[in-house]
Amino acid sequence: MFQYTLAQKKIAKFPLKNREEAKLLGVSKKTGGLQEYIFRDLPSLLSSKDLLLLNNAKVVNARLRGRKISGGKAELFLLHKNRKEWTVLLRGNLKEGDRVLIGPMEVAIGPRREDGTSIVEFPVSEKELFALGEIPLPPYLKRMPVEEDSEWYQTVYAKNEGALAAPTAGLHFTESIIDALEKRGVQRSFLTLYLGWASFKILKGSEESVPEESYLIPKETIEEIYRTKERGGRIIAVGTSTVRALESYAKRLKQTEQLQKTDLFIKPGFTFSLVDAMITNFHLPGSTHLSMVCAFGGEDYIRLAYEFAISHDYRFYSYGDAMIIL
Repeated sequence: MFQYTLAQKKIAKFPLKNREEAKLLGVSKKTGGLQEYIFRDLPSLLSSKDLLLLNNAKVVNARLRGRKISGGKAELFLLHKNRKEWTVLLRGNLKEGDRVLIGPMEVAIGPRREDGTSIVEFPVSEKELFALGEIPLPPYLKRMPVEEDSEWYQTVYAKNEGALAAPTAGLHFTESIIDALEKRGVQRSFLTLYLGWASFKILKGSEESVPEESYLIPKETIEEIYRTKERGGRIIAVGTSTVRALESYAKRLKQTEQLQKTDLFIKPGFTFSLVDAMITNFHLPGSTHLSMVCAFGGEDYIRLAYEFAISHDYRFYSYGDAMIIL
């Protein structure tokens, strides 16, 4: 997978005032051809035969800031819960046994695991815990959250709470774009993949394993996918998380109303079974997301697309511009 260098000024630290005004770079996975659009042009690129698949996961306030009882700042990032215990990532020179004050609550740092995470038990409910936290903006933004981030860092269709990161390709959608898609007759369905630690993982060397994430694809969404295939339409996945859920399902062909776990790692050479087109943002070098995009669009074509985006002042990462690979 290719690497690239990006100037800090090209990282979008804030979203555009109007989400749908973001640039949209069209990439042909057959020829590598590039075409520039604005995201509000999206409805004109789709037809009434197509099905747009969106991830309706909602981001929770997973970042907790506090102070060590012995002095010094502390940060706990909630990953997942197992009964009363949480698996967390730590920042602030914390070690097992340290006590941390978060708001009115005092907690003890538990055992550290081989993967670098730690165990912490909190004496409050999940709802109370999230009330003490903040929206988990990506660290590369290098800024504290503002009140508006609670809205900016959620899709307009976010519903199911539990994600640690936003499905950022969906951040460009507005109610007016959704109305335009409906008027054009473009079908739309939802699934849920709770973006977790895998979204923050940067691959090192030949590493090809990623942390598990949980997903659920409703029965009605599966049925709509097959109806779309039968009528000759395309499955348009909004975001790498949607692709991961769909291709994980395709490997199992198992429908259930229970959450499923996936550790699927998609890299160049992967054969896609369900997804015909992908809408995605521009991703960090070495990320699992970029690996998937290279697999779908072709590594050489995606490299050229990124070079074009950098030279034409596209805005990168979570609050940045998007591409559609057709």
